[in-house]
Amino acid sequence: MSTETRLSLPAGDTAPETNSEKTNAEVILFSSRSCVVCRTLKPKIRKLLADEFPQLHLREIDCDQEPEQTLRFGVRTVPTVILRFAGQETARRERVFSLGQLRDDIERPYRIYFAV
Repeated sequence: MSTETRLSLPAGDTAPETNSEKTNAEVILFSSRSCVVCRTLKPKIRKLLADEFPQLHLREIDCDQEPEQTLRFGVRTVPTVILRFAGQETARRERVFSLGQLRDDIERPYRIYFAV
């Protein structure tokens, strides 16, 4: 199954929606307790963010516990990872993807957003 990756960042003069840049740059992981792949993937994503992208906030959403968030973000399968900067979705990975693909999705917008 193919996944679509979109990259777009707000103009440089766009102010973040809140005072905390950390909450405006986030990775949202949608998972389910019954998903074995999700349970394996979670600690790997946590480590990737801690080691390489420490300014990104990881938000974990259990689709069974928070169906309204699942619906709001249009999530139809797990695992789903959504990358957001300044409130805008910049990338999405669904079902089958590698940590390398996720790293590639994050790297460029992260460097631009945090000027690193």
